[in-house]
Amino acid sequence: MTTRRTFLKHVSILATAGLISPSFLLKKKYKLGLQLFSIRGAMAQDIKSTLKQVAAFGYEEVEIYGFSGKKYYKLEPSAFKNILDDNNLTTSSGHYDLNKFMLPGSTEDQIFSYIDECIEGAHALKQKYIVWPWLDPDSRTIDKFKEVADKLNRIGERLKGANLKLAYHNHDFEFIDHDGQIGYDIILKETDPSLVKLQAD
Repeated sequence: MTTRRTFLKHVSILATAGLISPSFLLKKKYKLGLQLFSIRGAMAQDIKSTLKQVAAFGYEEVEIYGFSGKKYYKLEPSAFKNILDDNNLTTSSGHYDLNKFMLPGSTEDQIFSYIDECIEGAHALKQKYIVWPWLDPDSRTIDKFKEVADKLNRIGERLKGANLKLAYHNHDFEFIDHDGQIGYDIILKETDPSLVKLQAD
């Protein structure tokens, strides 16, 4: 059985060596996708024209961010979904502000109240994944990575009950050495693969 760690190791070695053939990547047809965070300036100025241009460039799928107060980009989920539909765009995943639960004073009730809002929004957009995309600098110690792993498991279990999946999106800071330990290893070891997926960056 291939573990997540083994898979990531093999893929990174093959990619670095240039040994992943294009035919391997094209065996299944995937939609051409764009992470909307990469054009956040344009999205902040004019959502409708920006998404129209995104579709004109040939993109078929977008990964959203900017969910706040039960809205996407200050729009009700149904209104935002209509804009996507008008441009033949789909969204299977979104970056949600789950890092807020690492901040001091956050309670279990607050965590799961927000998770339930995320679930409702994701269902409205017909998404499959909710992604934890970021850790503030104060949350990047070894002890904090252990806390993140625990919260990932609990959130993942909640999402599984709602027919959604949770993913964790890494950056570079998960790979900083802390006296022989790195945060990404902790996330790999201490999260349940049936509850937490990895969005490798």
